Amino acid sequence: MSKQKMLLINKETTKERLWLIGKYPRAYQIFMIMESQMNNTNTVSINYKSLQEILKVSRQTVSRNIKILKEHNFIDVYKNGTFNIYVINRRLSCNSK
Repeated sequence: MSKQKMLLINKETTKERLWLIGKYPRAYQIFMIMESQMNNTNTVSINYKSLQEILKVSRQTVSRNIKILKEHNFIDVYKNGTFNIYVINRRLSCNSK
């Protein structure tokens, strides 16, 4: 049997998550996609095109909602050449080990 990967969510951040869902539902969808793909260091590299295809939205929509996630400290964004690395705020969630 393969070992399951579990996502650990900090209960103390429930209000923040509910706020994001209510105010910016598309940003929350992007956040959930990032969480589901992050590695053990809370990082994920996913391009705009992939997010556009998954959510069936424009590049501008993806860009605007990533900016919202960054401004409200759900993620940090780092440049690595021609792509971005997104770091999920460890206070919000992390992978089980």
